[in-house]
Amino acid sequence: MVNSRYRESSFFHDFTQEPFQPPLAVFNAGYSLWRRGNNYSLRHRKVTSINLITHGTAIFKQAGLEWKLSKGDAFISYAGQSQSFETGESGTLHKRFVLFQGILLDAFLASVGLSEISVVHVVNYSYLESLFRSCSRCLQNKEKQFVQQLPLLACAILLELGRCVHPTFPASLERAIAYVNRHLGENPSLAEIAHDSGLSPRQCTRLFLKHTGQSPIQFLLKQKMAWAESQLLGSRLSIKQISQNLGYQEPLYFSAQFKRFMGISPRSYRLKAAQG
Repeated sequence: MVNSRYRESSFFHDFTQEPFQPPLAVFNAGYSLWRRGNNYSLRHRKVTSINLITHGTAIFKQAGLEWKLSKGDAFISYAGQSQSFETGESGTLHKRFVLFQGILLDAFLASVGLSEISVVHVVNYSYLESLFRSCSRCLQNKEKQFVQQLPLLACAILLELGRCVHPTFPASLERAIAYVNRHLGENPSLAEIAHDSGLSPRQCTRLFLKHTGQSPIQFLLKQKMAWAESQLLGSRLSIKQISQNLGYQEPLYFSAQFKRFMGISPRSYRLKAAQG
C-alpha cells in the first residue's frame, strides 16, 4: 500500500516472452524522487528488489527491524517479506532500484552472503551506481543483446554487494581506511596515511586504487564530502562550522570543493533539500 505518492521512472522487460528465460536477471529498474511525508508499505511483496540511496535520508523497516539510511546505503527488500519505507529527517530522498527474477536468485544471494542481510553500506559507491544506471539504460533503450546483458548486470550487482558485506581488503588497507575516517577533521598526507598503515606511499596508492577505485586522497575527499552532506541535511551547523570541523581554514575553499564534488554549492544543497 502506498500512503503518499512519490515521483518514479522505471523500465521493464517481460522475460516470459523470450524463448530462453535466464535463471537470474534484472527485469525492472529505475529511480524515484521522494519528498517529506512520502512513504510506502507493502505486505508480503512478490519480488526481491535492491535499492541504492543516492541522495538524502530514509527509514526502512523489514522483519521487525528498522534502519536509518543515507547516501551510499543499499537495502534489500525480500520477496515474501513485509516492508515499509519513508523519507528520513532530511525531508528529501533520491534512490535507484533494480528488481530481480530467476530460479537461481535465492541460491545466488546465499552464495554471496546476502540472504540474511537487509542493509549494506556500499564501499565503491560510484561503481555500484554505474551498474544501476546500466540496468535502467538497458531496459529503456533495449539495444541489441540487452537481454544477454541483464543477467550479467544482476550478477555484478549481487557480487559487489556481497563484497561490501564480506570485504576482502588486506589488513593494511583496512588500517588505512580506518586512519582516514579518524582524521576527517584534518588533512593527512599520502605519506601519513601510508606510514600509519605500514605501507609505502606507492603500495598505499596501489591498494586503494585496486579495492576502492580511488586514490587515498580521493577517498579522503569523498569521505569528507559524505560527512559534509550528512551535516548539511541533518544538523543546524553553519557552513563555516562544517568546513572547520573538516579541517578547512577557508569556508570558500570548502564550498568550492563541495560544488566540484556534488555539482552544487553547500548553501544551495541545504536550501534545495529543505524545499523538498
